[in-house]
Amino acid sequence: DTAGGGSRGSDTAGGGSRTPGRRRHRPSGGGGGEKKMARPSRHGMRRVVPIHRFVCFEEEDWFVRLHVVLAAEAGGVIAAAKRCLGARDTNEQVWALQALESSIETLVKVHYAAGIGQAPGADAPPVSPSVLMGRLHRFLPPTPPELRLCGDAEAMGARVYCATGIDQSVILHLVGVRGGGHALQRFRDLQQTAGGDLPAPHRLFLADVLRRTPMRERVDAAVGGERLAVQELARLELAHNSCIDMALRFFTRRHELVRATLGVDALASAWQQERALIQGARLRLLVERREMEGPRRGLPTRAHAYKREPTERGR
Repeated sequence: DTAGGGSRGSDTAGGGSRTPGRRRHRPSGGGGGEKKMARPSRHGMRRVVPIHRFVCFEEEDWFVRLHVVLAAEAGGVIAAAKRCLGARDTNEQVWALQALESSIETLVKVHYAAGIGQAPGADAPPVSPSVLMGRLHRFLPPTPPELRLCGDAEAMGARVYCATGIDQSVILHLVGVRGGGHALQRFRDLQQTAGGDLPAPHRLFLADVLRRTPMRERVDAAVGGERLAVQELARLELAHNSCIDMALRFFTRRHELVRATLGVDALASAWQQERALIQGARLRLLVERREMEGPRRGLPTRAHAYKREPTERGR
């Protein structure tokens, strides 16, 4: 297994363990009858064929395909994470954040390809996700009592939401989102323990990431320790906040998957808390610069004082 989880299937709704799935093989261009493994992608999602099935109907296969492809594409998040942790100057930080945003967008598009979050009338797989957990729940492990979840429905919702593995924790840490005490974070914390369902190499990589300073704090430190130009501040703020916006899109797709499988009220409270924490990680570098520089130059110290009325535009 790689840190991105892309070499052997993906995480299941059982809380992060590898989903039993396989990829069809196509002959390579060389001789000797050798086979070449085709990499799963959103364009070839139906080429993922489950080999271990519990309830033997299409919704189960659809769920497996979605998470196998997500695992394959999560390698981009892992590569971007390494780039973020190695960025030293403003340009490298901006490029690393842009790479992270692009890799998260790929995960969002995988959900779209599976019919999660698409506009009404768009092409989507002919499945009914609401029947999935009604039959699959018998095969899920019991909920550990330390999670303090409200009931079986919330436990199943957390399993579905967090089924992608370490990519969620990596993204949240890099953009500086505080963990919180809601059910989703408690479930992720349990996944990451030594007795959790994550493969050992994944846990080791995640532990290394979590020991590092988040990108948000690194950007704050760079701004506080250097006299960056306004243009550089704007680039850093835009790159970081674009990652926040894309992360919010990704986690919204995860919640939409939960609602599709368990009902519109599933995990409502926990999702509201998670969404607020993600939104709260946005940077306000330019506003803070204005409020710091204002007193030195005899200018207003509040950002709203810089707003212009419609009649003042162009002055």
